[in-house]
Amino acid sequence: MSSVSISPRNYQIGVCFICQLCMYCGINLSFDNCNCNKDIKPTKNNHSKVVYFRNLIYKPEQVHETTKNTLLRSNQTYGYKLDMKLPHNFTLCSACNSQINRDVKAAEKEQKNIIVISPSPTDDTSFQQSQIEFRLRLSIKKNKQSFPSIIISFTLEDPNFVNFRNKLEMYICEQVGLIYQNEYNLAYKSSTESGAGTLLDNEDAFSEFIKDYYQTMILGNKKVMVIITLKELSKKHSRQVFYNLLF
Repeated sequence: MSSVSISPRNYQIGVCFICQLCMYCGINLSFDNCNCNKDIKPTKNNHSKVVYFRNLIYKPEQVHETTKNTLLRSNQTYGYKLDMKLPHNFTLCSACNSQINRDVKAAEKEQKNIIVISPSPTDDTSFQQSQIEFRLRLSIKKNKQSFPSIIISFTLEDPNFVNFRNKLEMYICEQVGLIYQNEYNLAYKSSTESGAGTLLDNEDAFSEFIKDYYQTMILGNKKVMVIITLKELSKKHSRQVFYNLLF
């Protein structure tokens, strides 16, 4: 029995890039169609039947190789004909977003020969980095209440602020559901340090974080705590909490 071919189409921002689920009516458009205006980017205020989704900014030089391969397959399967060497904006349904993160986790578990950052012999604040294995204590605060802290461990190749934040966001979503980057503040401190910690919100701050991480974790043998403070939302714009079993 021959397989049914999928008709090529232009990608529309109101549809899941990976599975072609309409973000407005919930119909799978692989072999079907709907009357929704799928050229409009879904937001928290304009979605209907599909409550949970993720707006993804695709940057080919920063995205994890596993995620890139998944997106390349969808680009070919649905005939989007997008130049994947360029940045794009995509939308993902919650199921595809969770599957991507599970695939990334599985791929990272198989990684071997991890190279940890090493200090320069002449300057203890200068070092070369290829891959960094992070071991962190993650603390999430919401409405002035704290979730129980969790210990997380992951590896990043050529780490920068964006891929570090995206990786952390996977763990945040596991605890509180899908969340947007403008809905929380990110800070860090030593697990023995008092106070609110140091804000971590750009590449310069991330460079300082890496130096502090080396001094605290590698040399000081102490845990580094990453603090996620969820911003308070009005009842009108409050989100439902959505729990994913695994990312």
